[in-house]
Amino acid sequence: MYQHLDDLEFNLQKKKNRFSFSGMFSELKIFGFIFAIIFLWMYLVTNAQLLVDTFSDHFAASEVQTISNSTIQSIASLQAQDTEKEALIANLLEQYGETITLEKQIAPSMDQLLQEQLDSYEFSFNLLPPTNRLVIPAINMDVPLVRTEVKDYAEFDAGMFDKELENGVVKYPTTPDPGQGGNTFFFGHTSQEYWKKNPYGTVFRNIPKLKQDDLIQVVREGELHEYRVVKTVIVKPKQVNDSYLEYVDIGKEYITLMGCYPIGKISERMMIFAEKVN
Repeated sequence: MYQHLDDLEFNLQKKKNRFSFSGMFSELKIFGFIFAIIFLWMYLVTNAQLLVDTFSDHFAASEVQTISNSTIQSIASLQAQDTEKEALIANLLEQYGETITLEKQIAPSMDQLLQEQLDSYEFSFNLLPPTNRLVIPAINMDVPLVRTEVKDYAEFDAGMFDKELENGVVKYPTTPDPGQGGNTFFFGHTSQEYWKKNPYGTVFRNIPKLKQDDLIQVVREGELHEYRVVKTVIVKPKQVNDSYLEYVDIGKEYITLMGCYPIGKISERMMIFAEKVN
């Protein structure tokens, strides 16, 4: 029993406050649960292409081989054919040497003519395609390299490379071509929203797996250039230029690969530096 109305009102107010606090706590838990579900759904929808490609990487067999290894058998076969041609020419020389006995030569003899043709025969072959490609066997990558025209610097941060990135890995237009010295800069997507329908939206998703001395091959207009990984760094976007310049004008040739990091986010950049070996 409450002796006074004030006691009754005090206890009612106390119970009301307690009830309000517990109710608010329950609502916060429900709100947090709903927020977690919405966040997970947005992440899955946004990175659907990345998740599918990553899943495929675990079950797909490695198919990309180094270019030099893939051409050895073809070159050996062609050289074997040349050996047969040499044997045939030698046989012809022997036959004509036995039948031609002219005392006075008014023109080069047949054996001289055949020998001149044999000496001028070209035995070197270039089986590389006349295209630009980036090949990294360690992560099963063989993709096109896209050249771009130099644009106004004000446009570089305005997403002006989105169209080019739909066709492969892009070479930054103000950096030298492979084989010209300096530091060639390549960049590509590590992840992208699936609704943009970019077949190369996750082309650089596996570059974090690259290790010291891994081979990187660049084919430029039918000429092969080979590099070995020397360093990997993770930097803020504003630090990209300074990191790139560390490998410029130091007496050797390099390439730099860059993609967003961590995978699925854009807060930082991963840069892979490789030194030319061939």
